[in-house]
Amino acid sequence: MKYKLLIIIAAALCIGNFAQAQQTIPNASFENWTNFGTYSDPTSWKSLNSQTFVTGLFTCEKGTPGAVGASYLKLTVKGGPGATIPALLESANSLNNNGKSPSGFEYNLRPTSFTGKWQYLVTDNDSLLAGVQFTKWNPVSLKSDLIGTGLIIISAGIVSSWTNFSIPITYISSSIPDSALILFFLGTGTFPVVNDYLYIDDLAFSGTVAVNEVQDNYTFSVFPNPSNGVFTIQNIDEDLKNIDVFNLLGEKVFQSANTNLVNNNETAIDLSKKPKGIYFIQVTNGKSITTKKIVVE
Repeated sequence: MKYKLLIIIAAALCIGNFAQAQQTIPNASFENWTNFGTYSDPTSWKSLNSQTFVTGLFTCEKGTPGAVGASYLKLTVKGGPGATIPALLESANSLNNNGKSPSGFEYNLRPTSFTGKWQYLVTDNDSLLAGVQFTKWNPVSLKSDLIGTGLIIISAGIVSSWTNFSIPITYISSSIPDSALILFFLGTGTFPVVNDYLYIDDLAFSGTVAVNEVQDNYTFSVFPNPSNGVFTIQNIDEDLKNIDVFNLLGEKVFQSANTNLVNNNETAIDLSKKPKGIYFIQVTNGKSITTKKIVVE
C-alpha cells in the first residue's frame, strides 16, 4: 500500500508538471535555436528566414547576452536588391490538429496580459505590430473561434534599453481557449525603413481572467461597430494626443492630432472611403496607448 501511494503521488506530480509545462510560452527567452543549415530560427518559432536565406539576408537573428539568460531575439528590417524585407516572428504550430486549432501552441488559461522585455527603433512611416490571440477549435464549423486578443501598434519611436512591456488581453467569449498564437511584425508601414529593429526577451503571460468574465480593457467606446465607415469615439481622455487607425497589415490609414472633443468627450472619424474589413483604432493620451478593433462593412 505504501508503494502504491508513492506511485500515485509521483504520477500526480508528473501530470501536474506536464500541465504546468503546457501553460508556458515555448522558448519564451529564446535560449534555444534550431540550425537549418543556411540559417537558424529560435526553436518553437518561425520567421521569414526560411524564405529569404537564398538572398543571404536574415531578418531574424540571435543576440547576446539576453535581458534574461544568455540570448535574445533580434528582428531587423533588411534591404535587398530593389526591395525592403520586413521582419516577422510567429509562434510555430506545435499542435497535432486532432481536434485542436490549426495554428499556435497549446494553452488553456485566460491571462490578463502578455508581457516581456524589448528594445526597438521604429522610424516615421514604419510600424511595429505585436500581439497575441487565443482561440478554440470548433468541431462543428471546423474552424477556430476567437476567444481573446491583445494587440499594440507602434508607429514611431525608440526604446534603446531593455524595457518591460505589457499588452492587455480582451476576451470576447467566456470559453476556455485551447491554443495561443503570438506575432511580432516589423516593417509593415507605408515605407518600411531598413535597419529598423526589435529586440525581444523574457516573454510571459500574467494574471487570470475568470471564465464567466468577459473583459473590456478599453477606456473609450466606439459606435456603431460594425458601421459603414463613420464611427463615433466616445469617453476619450481629455489628455488626448492622437487618434490613429491601422489596417491588418499595420499600415496607418487615418491620423488625427489635437482633435477637438465635443459632448461626452467624443469625436467622429470617417473611413467610408476605405476598403471593407477590420481596422484598429489607437488612442494615445498623456499616459497610455489604447487600441480597439472596428469593422467597416
